[in-house]
Amino acid sequence: MAARTPSLAARRSTKIPLVDRRSSQKDRKGYCGIVEVLVGQDEKQQKFHVHEQLLTTGSLFFRKAMSGNWSEAKDRIVRLPEDDPLLFHIYVDLLYTNQIAVIPDSSSREATIADRQNARAIQNTLAMLYILVEKLQDIDSKDKTIAAMVASMHEKRSDGGMYSPGHMIVQTVYNGTPPGCLLRKLIVDLYTSKATQFWVSNAHEFPDEFVRELMINVVTERSGVPGLIDVADLTAYMEDTVTKKS
Repeated sequence: MAARTPSLAARRSTKIPLVDRRSSQKDRKGYCGIVEVLVGQDEKQQKFHVHEQLLTTGSLFFRKAMSGNWSEAKDRIVRLPEDDPLLFHIYVDLLYTNQIAVIPDSSSREATIADRQNARAIQNTLAMLYILVEKLQDIDSKDKTIAAMVASMHEKRSDGGMYSPGHMIVQTVYNGTPPGCLLRKLIVDLYTSKATQFWVSNAHEFPDEFVRELMINVVTERSGVPGLIDVADLTAYMEDTVTKKS
């Protein structure tokens, strides 16, 4: 029996949202030249073949490597022996798909993200990815990684709280980024505005530089909120109860 063709009225009632996928001609990517990127060392080394324009459009590091009289430009091979192949794989994925593939595979996306251990692992991967793209001098990828980090912080926990980057992630960021790095600023601002006593109960495990920047930030922000604590009441600072009463 032949399948029925939907009536004209039925077809008209089914509306498909219009998505305009046109863009400027200058958005066209070049998919001709291929660059071989060797990431890692020895048996852990992995080989990636990536279109040159994707690498050089965003990354100043690759743009310089593939220009002039550098051996990389002649051989079309770039070596990154000190970097992690997994992180570079995530970076290449980002270049091709505009997505950062860090969420663990699961039948329940919500349950996976809500898991504390997975949330920490995602943030740690994002921190290390940021360090990589900082090295590659790719501003667009840094900005997208920052956005992903913020999204990970705002994933709701079962108790209604948020997943703050713990001391190990803060250490990773401060060990791998230069002073003035905007990911450092994000974490300092987050702790300034959202931190509870529990967040900093192990303050000795945070990098000294982070603690110093946090103190400066807190004092700076506090200057606009006078009268937080009334130090005129001296009894709060006296141990002798008799003195307090007199």
